[in-house]
Amino acid sequence: MKAVAGTKYLYHRRSGYYFRMRVPKRLGIREVRCSLRCKSLDIAIVRLKRIKPSTQMIKRLVVDSISLDTGTIKQRLIVIKDNMKKQLSMADIEPLITKLEQTYSNSAHAVNALGEKPFNEMSDQTIELLGFVLYPLASLVKYSQANYS
Repeated sequence: MKAVAGTKYLYHRRSGYYFRMRVPKRLGIREVRCSLRCKSLDIAIVRLKRIKPSTQMIKRLVVDSISLDTGTIKQRLIVIKDNMKKQLSMADIEPLITKLEQTYSNSAHAVNALGEKPFNEMSDQTIELLGFVLYPLASLVKYSQANYS
């Protein structure tokens, strides 16, 4: 694993970029490492900034580790890594949400163009088109509620 010049905690392997932070042995591990799940340096830098609060949490844990037992330290490390993974997952989902919001906005304009008819007076074809347009947004909302609530 090679360090990327000009960045802190960013490393590159053939498979992509990683966050890596060395920690004292008293934490029970030598380093905290997490894949940034990308092969582009630009994206890796953005994702590294996204998990920067986690680096502060790790630094705080190093300071607090003097007075903590190993079980508590391991639990906190798990929480920190889970938080990092959640932040990276959100980084993957945000562009999708933006695209779906744009699709929804375009679809809303299309619905407005249909006129002011009540839903029960619309043709079957129009109702089918509305379902086709709104289904991706409804699926995303259900996915978001299930995974990020």
